[in-house]
Amino acid sequence: MGLEDPKLQAIKNEHFGLVINVCFVADLVLGLGPHFNALTVVLFSAGLSKLTADFVGNTRAISTVLHLMIGGRGMKAFGDRLKNFLFSGVENVISTTALYAQASYYERFFPPDHYPKYSVVRMNVSLVLLNTHFSQSMPRLYLPNVIEVGGPKAKIKAKPDQLPKDIHEWLDGVGVVYFCLGSNLKSNGLPG
Repeated sequence: MGLEDPKLQAIKNEHFGLVINVCFVADLVLGLGPHFNALTVVLFSAGLSKLTADFVGNTRAISTVLHLMIGGRGMKAFGDRLKNFLFSGVENVISTTALYAQASYYERFFPPDHYPKYSVVRMNVSLVLLNTHFSQSMPRLYLPNVIEVGGPKAKIKAKPDQLPKDIHEWLDGVGVVYFCLGSNLKSNGLPG
């Protein structure tokens, strides 16, 4: 388990002002915030889900905003709302099961006599950063402490490293256009 990693153990007595956790069904790491007596920020690899909405008390508008896993640009008929409701129900069951399973792990690494309860730690997140953007799906309702960051940005070097000679010659000879859709854009939404 990552919390037993020697590198983490080496800094367990340090003090920090901010702990950034990448949470994807591993919310037990939220205990690092109280451990270091620091604010907790969650970086989530997708859009707002029940698990991340619960961190900051953000409501989910199930009747008007499509579920993250359905995608699309809006609900047009009763069937769309019904499908959205069912997806959200399944997510609620998965969320409840995951939280139940993680509670024992949390208590193992963050004993209740020294740390806040798991349910309290999950509701004490200061900021949630989502790896999405409204241009990729549709606008959603967020509290001020939920921010769409749209994916990590690469730092451009002032002088990039040189390509190997054989690759450089090949690219100059044939010409290449690099086109990347990323991991959040669905190609079936592009014009054919």
